[in-house]
Amino acid sequence: MTYTRVGLAAANGNLGHLDSALAAGDDVNAVDPNGCSALMHAARRGHAAIAARLIAAGADALKVL
Repeated sequence: MTYTRVGLAAANGNLGHLDSALAAGDDVNAVDPNGCSALMHAARRGHAAIAARLIAAGADALKVL
């Protein structure tokens, strides 16, 4: 398992990269090797716009570790 483009974009707060990854069909609910989703990374780092975009794209806001 590796880090996904969606997860990296979310963790770094990069909306452009996130949009590209989502447009390419990347899984919005994929998790990293630690079991964290892109939404978890965005929320932890305070990237509200990224979190909103992920939820709009279908991220599971109720998923917990």
